[in-house]
Amino acid sequence: MKILSVNNAYYPDKGGFSFRTQRIFETYSKNGHEVTVITPSIITDETIDHQYKSLTNITIHRKTNKLSTFFTFRRLLKKEKYDYVITHNFFWWLVSSFFLKKDRLIHEVHSLKFYKSFILKNFQKYILKKWLSNRTSCCFVLSQQAKKILVNHFNFSPEVIVFSPNGYDNTNKPVINKTRSNKFIIGYAGTLHEWQGVKNIIENVDKLLNIGSDVRVHFIGGGPLLSLIKSKLSSNIREGKVFVSGYVDNSIYHQYISEFSVFLIRRDSTTLNNSAIPLKIFDAIKNNIPVVMSDLMALREVLDENSALLYDSSKPEKIVKKCELLYNNRSLQSKLINNANLKLKKWPTFEDVGIKQL
Repeated sequence: MKILSVNNAYYPDKGGFSFRTQRIFETYSKNGHEVTVITPSIITDETIDHQYKSLTNITIHRKTNKLSTFFTFRRLLKKEKYDYVITHNFFWWLVSSFFLKKDRLIHEVHSLKFYKSFILKNFQKYILKKWLSNRTSCCFVLSQQAKKILVNHFNFSPEVIVFSPNGYDNTNKPVINKTRSNKFIIGYAGTLHEWQGVKNIIENVDKLLNIGSDVRVHFIGGGPLLSLIKSKLSSNIREGKVFVSGYVDNSIYHQYISEFSVFLIRRDSTTLNNSAIPLKIFDAIKNNIPVVMSDLMALREVLDENSALLYDSSKPEKIVKKCELLYNNRSLQSKLINNANLKLKKWPTFEDVGIKQL
């Protein structure tokens, strides 16, 4: 098959969506399919793409704006006969629906994110229900909750929704030796977005630090709330009680999180959060870190009350009590780590997800 992907972050961008898509598309290619990617991810050294194609047989077109992406999209459609076109956000899903027959259009729902504007949000919901539900041959979703939402609220047939979640990467197991310090490190890792509940963690930092004199709080990652963390927690940062890394490479990221004593996954119960399972939950399990997380349905598709400490997502202050339970409680930590690893063994790898999509 010849497959075209339109407008998703892609190699060498290592964000969550990019990492997922790269692993899945490389599985496509290994199984004999031809993949072309139009991506907004920019590089300065063009030889990287040539080297990547020689290794994977995946062609990359890097376009920075909607107009150049559209012209490239139309040119490739006229030049090549693609069996399937995969879109990754609402805008390009809608645009592609006017140029492709239903049996060629696939959409991957990375998350169900709606516009903030009341008018645009309702327009988006109307288009989903009345147009795109009838113009799409298949939707890949990252959580069972996303499938329920599309079927129950947007008129999609259950038969066209395929559950293909974030997998875990069994080809790149951490080889980092855990060098636990004499500190109890409560850590958050990922992009610093408000919708991921990072503000709630910031507001509870002092209470977390009060759990014990050896407690430290680490934020690994960069993003919109980085400057807020640095300003609000400046005194704790200067005293070494709080550490903020900013964006880091993947290898450095795993080195940092390997030091965690607790891995926080703080997400509110929203449509956006329930429509995706984050990669960080698998990072925690693979690094043998006990997880404290909200009771979000999407998160509970991976871990349950026997493999993580869950708290009511509507009561973010409860995160402190859960961390207190883990503080110096080695038996509880071991129980959660062992049960989480048992869960992971039953979860699909990225290769499994790619094969299922094919």
